[in-house]
Amino acid sequence: MTKSFKVLLVVFAILALFFGGISYVILSLAVIYGLFYGITIKRGKASLKADVNTYTIKQRDKLDFTYDLCVNFFLPFVFQISLESPYYFVPVSGEKTNKLIARKQCLRGTIRYSGNRRGVYKIGQFSINISDPLGFFKRKIQINDTKEIYVFPYLVPFERLNIYLSDPINGLKARYQLNMDYTSIAGVRDYTTNDPLSMIHWKQTAHRDRLMVKELDFTASKRIEIVVNLYKKKLQFQDSACAIAASIANYANSYHLPFGLVVNGKSGLNVSVGKGDFHLIQLFKALAMADGSDAEETITFINKLHTKIEFGSEVFFIDQDISEDSMLALMKVKYFLSRLNIVLLPDGTFVLPNEKPPHYYFKEAYYMTVLGRSKEALAKEGIFVYPILGKDYASKLEMIKR
Repeated sequence: MTKSFKVLLVVFAILALFFGGISYVILSLAVIYGLFYGITIKRGKASLKADVNTYTIKQRDKLDFTYDLCVNFFLPFVFQISLESPYYFVPVSGEKTNKLIARKQCLRGTIRYSGNRRGVYKIGQFSINISDPLGFFKRKIQINDTKEIYVFPYLVPFERLNIYLSDPINGLKARYQLNMDYTSIAGVRDYTTNDPLSMIHWKQTAHRDRLMVKELDFTASKRIEIVVNLYKKKLQFQDSACAIAASIANYANSYHLPFGLVVNGKSGLNVSVGKGDFHLIQLFKALAMADGSDAEETITFINKLHTKIEFGSEVFFIDQDISEDSMLALMKVKYFLSRLNIVLLPDGTFVLPNEKPPHYYFKEAYYMTVLGRSKEALAKEGIFVYPILGKDYASKLEMIKR
């Protein structure tokens, strides 16, 4: 019972004492109103069943959240129902707030959201503010049927990264492009008009009742290790770096190359080397959660790097800028690697293929200028530096001739 209703009862009681008559009737009705609504507002119930069309989306992709919310009360109440959404989930269509007067009511609806920033979010928290028609009795119910959503980083559709491949038997550098290994079947997929009839997998075709073709392994391969340094980095750089890392992993997966992830940041996010779509999803999840909370100092991290990656791997080291000390430390690590690619994002941004570059110019960091003068010497040691400024497309990685 609210303070205003108590005051109202006192006023009616005083009027009844002095004037009597109709005042007694009004006082009686007020008492009955208070008893009924005061008791029933506490005994009403609400139920919720929620669902989503997917638990993983890429940044800026859409997600449909479907809910079925029911309230059940003995008397009619005023309900103000609102969905408490994560900050970076922006509603594109559908109602987040509903107001209704009812005794029993079920609300069903779908809200479409855009995931505007990578991360892990929970959606499905409803807040119900309940009051009687006159607003004297109030109650708030929090009801949840939360779903955990992973928002993966952007993916840049690289066509070619010119990764140096190795023969899987003797470890020598492969001189030519990938060739299919007809003795090793990696999987099957649906037939297309471009596939030769010799590639049809007849047993799977009969089993699935549609034409299926073989997907073959390759005769040359290379382990790809993606290293992301998030030590003392702002969110803008973290998002850009994770997008580049996810894109490299996606490229490696499309060519059946084994890949792994090492993050200098939140602990427990490293992904060991592996292959396949499931392994790629695990890497995307790690990048969705990545931040700099547990990051080591950069030099310390680089000095330990050889214990976290497999010998002979090709490494993509992603950072914002690089000092002379860090460069010397990386050159020592290079002896454990076949190749080292240093990807620098000095201003923490890059341009997607479908976006226009900004009109302003970013000044290059000092050490980028120094490295630029030493590119040829570093290339002889198997070290390649790729500075990507905000005025550059991320696809600059694939346009460099090695």
